[in-house]
Amino acid sequence: AAEVREASATGPALKPPATCRPGTIKGAAWTVLAEAGVEGMTAAEITEKMNDLGLKTMSQGPKTPEASVNGALSRDSFVFEKVGKHKYALRVICSWHRRQKAADEKSGDKGEGETKEAKPKTPVKKEAGEAGAAKMEVDGEEEGG
Repeated sequence: AAEVREASATGPALKPPATCRPGTIKGAAWTVLAEAGVEGMTAAEITEKMNDLGLKTMSQGPKTPEASVNGALSRDSFVFEKVGKHKYALRVICSWHRRQKAADEKSGDKGEGETKEAKPKTPVKKEAGEAGAAKMEVDGEEEGG
């Protein structure tokens, strides 16, 4: 039973994606990481928290529970973002924090009272390659024709 959280000043709206169904490793990890925030958690911490909350009981199989969690999360990079060695966070939370940081920096630049001088845009010269050479030939034909 994953919670849906509305967007606020402290974080983005959170709704589990279809790939994170309840009762699965990804579903349980999504629920745990939603509470962890942008710092994220290691696969071992996620596994321990999943077991503590009773979200998914990880038994010893061919792989350790941590390896199972790490493998499941590493294959879904649209939902989970690797923020360290075997450490993951929800991509939506990381993206939200990056956007907030960029917005804060942008508003901080304007608030200092210093204005940056606008540099006039100069055309960028392209090196003559195959596409450039073909364009020059076409231009030459149009001018001569």
